[in-house]
Amino acid sequence: MIEDVVDQVKTFLQTNMPGKLDTIDTERNDGITLDDIQGYFVEREHQDPSYPNITVVGLETSTGNILSSRRELKHRISVEITDRTVSVDTDILQKKLWRYVEAVERLVSTDPTLSGNVIDSAILSHEYPEESARADAFVKTARVVLTALERPSVGAY
Repeated sequence: MIEDVVDQVKTFLQTNMPGKLDTIDTERNDGITLDDIQGYFVEREHQDPSYPNITVVGLETSTGNILSSRRELKHRISVEITDRTVSVDTDILQKKLWRYVEAVERLVSTDPTLSGNVIDSAILSHEYPEESARADAFVKTARVVLTALERPSVGAY
């Protein structure tokens, strides 16, 4: 169910992001350094976040093969990356967000099972929402939306 897949995505990212961020830093080698993710959250309820952080949100689930013993659950999940960078170079924060998104993209593409019970996963979109006028000018969020296909056994119900 979606709870298990959201937890799986969170654990997958916690385990694999540090190495992927180091790889991207080494490849780019342009003086912009990606900080390790300081917090991984499920849903949006967290207090006093440290930056950068990732929040995994279960958006929706659709079902297929309802009358079959091969029931399919297709989950749509959002991975929201939020960072805060204070710099006179206003491009740095946006570039860092693009690189965090790149890390998530690379991880999902190299292991579509997300190291668990997901049969397959795919990235649907990268989104960079506009910040509200009242928001902290040094904080930005990027969102990666993915699908994860799960085939639980009907006997598991």
